[in-house]
Amino acid sequence: MAAFGAATAALDVPVQTAVLAELHGACTTLLGAALRLMRIDHQHTQAILRRQAPRLAHVAQSALAADWRGLRPTAPFAEILQMRHEAAHVRLFSS
Repeated sequence: MAAFGAATAALDVPVQTAVLAELHGACTTLLGAALRLMRIDHQHTQAILRRQAPRLAHVAQSALAADWRGLRPTAPFAEILQMRHEAAHVRLFSS
């Protein structure tokens, strides 16, 4: 996320656009996992993503209105598990 922020700043991408792009990427990642784990197809994942657009816009506005000094890691344990999963002998996805 920090590299994405640095890249968007270097390219003079408006902050709101960068925040929305990051949120879109996070949602796309989660929907990609759902696609592999559940009985859901590409059309359903795109429909879900489209329905979430107003919510993403609201979350972006809330994030932009918040004081950046209050930012804290929200799921450090989940990130650690993801790092361990990458090197695990047995993985959830074959891709």
